[in-house]
Amino acid sequence: MRRLAALIVLMVPLVACGDDDPDLNCVEPTEELAEGLPDIVCESEDDASDALEDAGFTMRVVRIDGEDLAVTADFVENRVNVAVETDGDTSFVVEIISLG
Repeated sequence: MRRLAALIVLMVPLVACGDDDPDLNCVEPTEELAEGLPDIVCESEDDASDALEDAGFTMRVVRIDGEDLAVTADFVENRVNVAVETDGDTSFVVEIISLG
């Protein structure tokens, strides 16, 4: 019985320190892509969009869960093209693909 109690006492801190963040495959942008942009990689899609709008940019999702989307080829100077991955009901920006 003492062993069981000792095991429980030892495991409680491990459970309390668990990582609640989703398991995402985030790709940090190159310095060239990141220049002048807020840090949006591994942020929720909504938070990333808000941060970009506050900095004067718009966000366009061009890839969802590894699948490329059909998008227009027009160039918009302040547009940031991103890839997102979904985790449950939330989408997260995992990569900045390009600007324009």
